Amino acid sequence: MKIFLTGGTGFIGKALLEALVEKGYFVRALARNETQKKELEGLGAEVVLGSLENAKMELLGGMEAVFHLAAIRYEWGHLPEDYEKVNVEATKNLLKATKEAGVKKFIFGSSVFVFGYPKKLPIDETFPYAPTTQYARSKMEAEKIVKGYFGKFEMDTIILRPTITYGPGDTKGMLLKLAKLIKSKKFAIIGNGENFLHLTHIDDIIRGFLNALQTKGASGDFILASPKGITQKELAALVAKELDAEISRLKIPCWLAKSAGLANEIIYGLGMRLGIRYFFREPFISRSKVDIIARSQRYETSKAQKILGFEARISFPEGVKEAIVWYKKNGYL
Repeated sequence: MKIFLTGGTGFIGKALLEALVEKGYFVRALARNETQKKELEGLGAEVVLGSLENAKMELLGGMEAVFHLAAIRYEWGHLPEDYEKVNVEATKNLLKATKEAGVKKFIFGSSVFVFGYPKKLPIDETFPYAPTTQYARSKMEAEKIVKGYFGKFEMDTIILRPTITYGPGDTKGMLLKLAKLIKSKKFAIIGNGENFLHLTHIDDIIRGFLNALQTKGASGDFILASPKGITQKELAALVAKELDAEISRLKIPCWLAKSAGLANEIIYGLGMRLGIRYFFREPFISRSKVDIIARSQRYETSKAQKILGFEARISFPEGVKEAIVWYKKNGYL
């Protein structure tokens, strides 16, 4: 099978590309510049230089499936119009080009954060949209475009929503940030620590993506998640154990952490508007960071299990240990 891939230099995209090449698929990957081109070629892809905003059907000639993972992910350093252009309009353009090229399958990588943080848990695919960040709002808008293709044009159109993903190869994600804070003794439990987090190992997420590729007639939206969550306190303890570190007994009230996050956002937002480069980086704390670590997240995957045959296998002790070993080996800790 011949596959077109966007976002191949990202954490999930790179792991997916490696898995596809290992299984013998031909992969044509899109790169924005020569640096990305060399990286993707090194992973075994045929690489084309271009922009999603200008995607044409010629880019997809001979392809049988599309994985669209490219997106602006982080909040800081980007304006709302950037998210609209890259995450929403580019998805619309690529879908149109995919249809015109006669490609039979389009798989869109989204996020569970389109659902926000509802009080009722676990979250499944029937929950209403309730995004709380610009990134999640842009993914919601892109999803709406993709859903417009469900059951149409003789093309399977699939939305996959991974939870927070962790594991070897992740150089920007939540688990690495948590590990760095714990190692440097800068981490404290926010709230009572009993809230549930729902992370999923990269290998399980990639299995879900491959299952979606191999399942025929699977148009629809699917949550990909591990079988159960883990409390903030339990996750911090697992990381601390692997680092031979201690967790501070100090607990920070959620309201105080949120207040600090808001203050940071105001300061960094002002710095960005003034064009000061320092403030285009991700702040140490923000309200969305507090939400991610301190609000409960639980997801239901029975739909993905039934239709895609998805089953997560890697436990938190096993996965966290593997990730920490990789961080240490590659100089991130």
